Amino acid sequence: MFIETIRIQDGHVCHLSDHTDRMRRTADHFGFTAPTLPIDLASLVPDELRTGTVRCRVMYDHTLREVTFTPYRRRHIERLFAVDAGTTTYAFKYADRAPLARPDVPLGASDELLFVRDGYLTDTSYTNLVLRRGRELVTPDTFLLDGTCRRRLLREGVVHTEPVRLHDLPTYDELLLINAMMPLREAIRLPTTAVHLDFYTFAP
Repeated sequence: MFIETIRIQDGHVCHLSDHTDRMRRTADHFGFTAPTLPIDLASLVPDELRTGTVRCRVMYDHTLREVTFTPYRRRHIERLFAVDAGTTTYAFKYADRAPLARPDVPLGASDELLFVRDGYLTDTSYTNLVLRRGRELVTPDTFLLDGTCRRRLLREGVVHTEPVRLHDLPTYDELLLINAMMPLREAIRLPTTAVHLDFYTFAP
C-alpha cells in the first residue's frame, strides 16, 4: 500500500501533476496501473476546510483505497538526532513507515531523526533536506525518498545536488526541511548546530 500527501491551499490543489507522476512511477515499478485521482479533488474538501492549509492523504495500490482531508498542523522542530540509516530503504512512499522508526531513540516532541548513510546525509523521517551556504542551496545526492518538492526544486534549478557529509555541516549556514506540505518558502529552518550526535557512531 502506498500514500500520496497533497497540499491543498485555500481550496486549491497544489502541484497535482507531481503527485500523479510519482503514483505512475511507483505503479510502473511494482507492475500495476496507477489509479486515477479524482479530477474534482478540490471539490471533495469539506466546506469547513475550504480555507487554510489542508493535508490530503491518498492511500492506494491498484485502486484508490482512501482519500482523507485534515487541517495541516506543522510540527515544531528544534533538534535533529543523527542516526545510522544502515540498510533502510524508502525509495517509494509506502503507507508502512516502520522502516523509518527508531524506537531505541527517545525523541521529544520537538525532536526529529536525521538519517546518515556511510557518513553522508540523506533525509529526516518525513522531510528532504536543503542546505544553505550563502545564497547557494544544496540538497544531498544521497536520499531515502526523492520527494515531489525536492524533485521540483531540482527541475526548476532552484537547488542542486552534491554529496553532503555529516562532518561538513559546519561549512553550511542553515538546514531547511521540506516536503509536499512545506515548500521551500515555508521550510523549517534550523542552524546546523541543531544536529546532535548522541545516537550516531562514526565508522572507523
